[in-house]
Amino acid sequence: MEDKKEIIKIKEPISTANKFHSSELFYIEEAKLPFSAGIYTLTGCAMHWHHSWEILCQLEGEAYVRFGGEKIISRPGDITVISGEEPHETEKITKRHKILLLQFQMEPVLPYFSVAKEYQHIPSILLDPFRKVGHFNLRSKKVESIMWKIEGEYKKKILGYEIRIPAYIMELMVYFMRNDYICARRPATEVMIALEKIRPALSYIEENYQNHIELQNVAELCCMSMYTFCRVFKQATDYTFVEYLNHIRLKSAEKLLLSTKLPISEVAYESGFSGLSYFNRKFKEVYSMGPSRYRKISGNEEINNCEGYHHSRI
Repeated sequence: MEDKKEIIKIKEPISTANKFHSSELFYIEEAKLPFSAGIYTLTGCAMHWHHSWEILCQLEGEAYVRFGGEKIISRPGDITVISGEEPHETEKITKRHKILLLQFQMEPVLPYFSVAKEYQHIPSILLDPFRKVGHFNLRSKKVESIMWKIEGEYKKKILGYEIRIPAYIMELMVYFMRNDYICARRPATEVMIALEKIRPALSYIEENYQNHIELQNVAELCCMSMYTFCRVFKQATDYTFVEYLNHIRLKSAEKLLLSTKLPISEVAYESGFSGLSYFNRKFKEVYSMGPSRYRKISGNEEINNCEGYHHSRI
């Protein structure tokens, strides 16, 4: 039986400077330029997760890449795509070992996908095709070629590279969508109709989640009975009303935990939770740990330093 391993959340501090290669910490900073690319050699990195997407292209040697209970062998030419918040770890197999690695935040490119007809009129928080991907593997010269272009732009930093790299990232995402690695089908007509019916409710929740919200009042905004509203809301979002509201509030709480020193009780209150015990329970259901431990792990640089991890840029 395998030993139970602790999953580490890799620190992503808010910064205004580009410091992606200032240390051997394995993370991407939430900085002015939310992406990083380079050639990496590594002996291993313990099970961890971060908000950044990660694409690994095996250039030389072999390595294990593990996702929870699944473990694959990455060989030359193999490309592994890991979406944000997917727990994973790596372990080198061969002595000679090299990976072309790209890390990036999805937030800067998500607004551009809202212009695609498949995603028009869908609130960004419901763009779950990009949030529930998990991971997938492929072999593609086209993807590898785009990754090399990104690496070149990032290394040379010539005029306009800050614009060119997100454009290449979007090209990668379109490739994954068109080849069915990411499900990007337009929602069914009945789902689109349901979304339009509850649009006033979604807007109201976004603007008032920090306050007490009554289901009846939100239903009335949409000119529906509570029963009808709950049915239509579930059809449109795949969440119950309470699940969706908690989702919004937990995302707010996570940001406060990582960016402020507010006591846990104030984080809960500022995020719209009226009771601390309920907040703690819901937070643990989603993040697999309580908010205090989540903050401690996220803010501890020593725990974020993956043992045996080294990287080098060409």
